[in-house]
Amino acid sequence: MPKFFYIARDKSGHKITGSQEASTQEEAINRLHSQDLIVISVLPEYKEGVIGGKAEPFAKKAKPTIKHFRVTNEDLVVFCRQLATLLGAGVTILNSLDIIARQIASKKLYNIIRRLQKNMESGLSFHEALAKHKKVFSELWINLVESGEASGNLAVILSRLASYLERNMSFKRK
Repeated sequence: MPKFFYIARDKSGHKITGSQEASTQEEAINRLHSQDLIVISVLPEYKEGVIGGKAEPFAKKAKPTIKHFRVTNEDLVVFCRQLATLLGAGVTILNSLDIIARQIASKKLYNIIRRLQKNMESGLSFHEALAKHKKVFSELWINLVESGEASGNLAVILSRLASYLERNMSFKRK
């Protein structure tokens, strides 16, 4: 059975790391949730590869395909829509950010997403991490994400924010 390494927090906010055997990553996450832990990250164990004996993960990480070095409105809409979809599907926020970072077209947004991950791993909430990048994420973003976190409806809020951003972009084009 594969082994998964995890980073989680208990109810008092203490960081807990360890490993757990499970048949799937989802099963490992469910087991951690049943222990009343808040899951931050669950990654598969590294397996010795055949080529040169170097350690390779079960799923290789793809490098992002950088197309430009600025953050456009389209980039923000795609980021918001993808994050809403992944969170709605039950993927943890840190795993969602990792998935999105591998697909993002903007080098600057890629770097910001990686900083968001690091800030959240160090204990900040998502809206607090966003607030550190006010040149990219407006007060509307930060406040809506804060209310989504507080109400437990972050995926719904992000979906509505993406719709708003799309309408706003369409209006500006006209």
